[in-house]
Amino acid sequence: MAEADRWRLFVAIELPDAISEALEAPLRSLDPLDSVVRRSQRSGIHLTLAFLGVVDRTRVPEIASRLRSATTGAAPFTVEVTGAGMFPSVSRPQVLWIGIGGDDRPKLVELAGRVANELRQVGLEPEKRAFHPHLTLGRVRRPPRPTEQQVLREWLAEWRDRAYGRLPVSAISLMRSQLSTGPPTYTQLQTFRLN
Repeated sequence: MAEADRWRLFVAIELPDAISEALEAPLRSLDPLDSVVRRSQRSGIHLTLAFLGVVDRTRVPEIASRLRSATTGAAPFTVEVTGAGMFPSVSRPQVLWIGIGGDDRPKLVELAGRVANELRQVGLEPEKRAFHPHLTLGRVRRPPRPTEQQVLREWLAEWRDRAYGRLPVSAISLMRSQLSTGPPTYTQLQTFRLN
C-alpha cells in the first residue's frame, strides 16, 4: 500500500490560545538546552488521549464513528493545566511535560478510557501504558551532560509548581501527524463534541 494511503493518527484535545500562550515562557526557558532538548512547537502542543499509530486512511470513517460513540453522553468539563515534570524521571529525562490536574481530572481519564474502549472495538490498540494526561513540551535527544542535567533541574524547580490556566474540554479531535525533516505537521480531520 502506498505511503500516502497510510496515516499517523491520534486523538487529542486542542488547546485554547490562552493555554498555548501560557506555555511560551516554560518553552522559551529551555533555550539554553537547545542542543539536548527538541522542543515542541507551541502551535503543535495538544493533550493526546490516544495514539493510533499508522493506519490505513480508509479506516477514518470507522474510527470517526467510534469517537462519536465515545463522546455521546460525556458532558463537557474543565481541567487545570498545572505543574511540570519529566518522564520517566529527572535522572533519566526523555520527555519534558506540563501536567493536568484539577477536580475534573478523573473525568478526563474516564474519557480517555472510553476512547480506548471504542477503538478496541475496531481492532485498534492504543498504548498499553496507563494514561497520564500531560502536554509534551520537549523530547530529550541524548543523555544530558552533568551541566545540562543541572539546567534541567533548575528548569523543573522553576516550573513545577506553576499554574498555566484552565482547559475547557468540550470536544475531542481526530488528528493526523505528518513527519518531515522539520517539526511534525498536525491536521485536524474531524471534531466530536461532548454533549
